[in-house]
Amino acid sequence: MYIKSSTKIYSSGNISINKGTYFGNNTYVVANPESSCIKIGENCMISHDVHIRTAQYDISSIHGQIQDRKVIYGNIEIGNCVWIGKGVYIKGGVTIGANSVVTRNVSSNSVVGGIPARIIK
Repeated sequence: MYIKSSTKIYSSGNISINKGTYFGNNTYVVANPESSCIKIGENCMISHDVHIRTAQYDISSIHGQIQDRKVIYGNIEIGNCVWIGKGVYIKGGVTIGANSVVTRNVSSNSVVGGIPARIIK
């Protein structure tokens, strides 16, 4: 495993990272709360400025007062030999096989792109 010094990994939950995985600069891997889980497979390449976070704000509550905003939690699973490109944000509740802004599951051997991610082939 190779982790750049500017990569940050925080967890009150469970994070498992398998052998051969690379993390680029300014990447964040955050598993909160204690019941959350991030699993990253073998030989993955996670580029620079990537955010992998099990918690995020519910968009429908974003215009309310800060104390009223709802947080959504979900586990994340990244398969083996996955390349995640620069600047990708992976939110909780998804299982992925490739890069982009991913808001739902992506099946193995798929190529996705765009924001939000759509299957290209």
